[in-house]
Amino acid sequence: MVGRLAQSVERRLHTAEVAGSIPVPPTIATPHPTPSPRWGERVRELQQGGDRHPFHVGWLRQGRRMGTMALDMMTERVRQIGERVLTGGAIMFEEAVELFERSDYDVHELFHVANRLRLNQFGNRIHLCSIVNAKSGNCPEDCGFCSQSARHATEIQKYGLMSTEEMVKAARKAGEQGAFALGVVTAVRGYSASSKDFQKLVEGIRAIVQDGRVEGHASLGIMGHEEFRQLKAAGLTEFNHNLETGRSYFPKICTTHTYDERVNTIKAAKAIGIRVCSGGIIGMGEEPTHRAELAFALKELDVDEVPLNFLVSVDGTRQENVPPLPPFEMLKAIALFRWILPTKNIFICAGRQHLGELQSMIFFAGASGAMVGDFLTTRNRSVSDDLKMFRDLGLDFDGPLSTASTLRQGSGLSAGFDIPAVRPERIEGHGWDAQDRPVEAQGSASASTELRITAAS
Repeated sequence: MVGRLAQSVERRLHTAEVAGSIPVPPTIATPHPTPSPRWGERVRELQQGGDRHPFHVGWLRQGRRMGTMALDMMTERVRQIGERVLTGGAIMFEEAVELFERSDYDVHELFHVANRLRLNQFGNRIHLCSIVNAKSGNCPEDCGFCSQSARHATEIQKYGLMSTEEMVKAARKAGEQGAFALGVVTAVRGYSASSKDFQKLVEGIRAIVQDGRVEGHASLGIMGHEEFRQLKAAGLTEFNHNLETGRSYFPKICTTHTYDERVNTIKAAKAIGIRVCSGGIIGMGEEPTHRAELAFALKELDVDEVPLNFLVSVDGTRQENVPPLPPFEMLKAIALFRWILPTKNIFICAGRQHLGELQSMIFFAGASGAMVGDFLTTRNRSVSDDLKMFRDLGLDFDGPLSTASTLRQGSGLSAGFDIPAVRPERIEGHGWDAQDRPVEAQGSASASTELRITAAS
């Protein structure tokens, strides 16, 4: 009975596919000779329009014959691990490595669980943030991906530390475009508390916080307790310091400082009571094991937010010839980071342009936010295009992610952050229209409708 049903569905799919009415996604699994005993049940689920797989046809036929495509043992194993994670359990390191490495299962199972985890934790609210390149170029470190390293012959604009006034201006533009935090970023090894530039940065953070449009965040390299104490006193609420990759692969990326120096910086920030934003870059030539290492290191450190970047190869860097990852491999990485870090804010930053038309899939793959505006030395797509995409997806970005629990009355779910809400209505002289664009109030100067806050492109 099951075999006849499968053959009937396959014939219908083949007819529709020949007619060009059904798009067939890339093959992401290999044939398995053993049909699943649950095949008939799963076909009935799909015929009834269940939401387990939004891409029903993609699930039914991923370049494999219907009779041999059935839920094989590996796909069933993925589902069992996913059900464990959804019910509060954890995925083990060895399991994560296996899922990163293997492709002989239905990857949409990863997406389904990742999306459920995102919705359970945050509802449809997403986190938006922006960064400003407060000092560009001449970094003494040798990070292989970085266009700002003095050891790389890259064509970027180089300049010293920007003024406090410029930092505040960047913060206001970020607030006008819906971001609720501005990260002040400098390409350096780090700072000592007594240095002149560090004191200028402390003053800049203080001015951003006092201006009140957005939270003041920063990414300033390797630092210790005294530096963090002064930044916290200035109002800094979050510090970014990426681990970049797994511990065992890090020496291939950077040799001028150690992995432990990065880990100790994160621990010092947490000890002072500053939230930590830490993630990495996927697609630098690492193996799947290294991706799992990174995710579990972040879990062990209990960081608050996880920015995921995908390598943007820049001419002149050591990694200039590394090709971008295929879109489905990028989405798979996002989903597995969500499985490993189910309660953390995972937001997607540089490199999401490699997804092409699949950029909106980051949220179905488990992401809970995105960076808007340009990056440090590379361009992002326009803020207006991003905001339109978020609106079209029905996502709520009118407020900080910390208030997600208010969207789900009685759920008891929260992002776990204590962040004061900073709403667009608080921007003096401006309102916010139905399309989430800043509008000029009577007697005020015209508002910027485009975010271009990084000085290097």
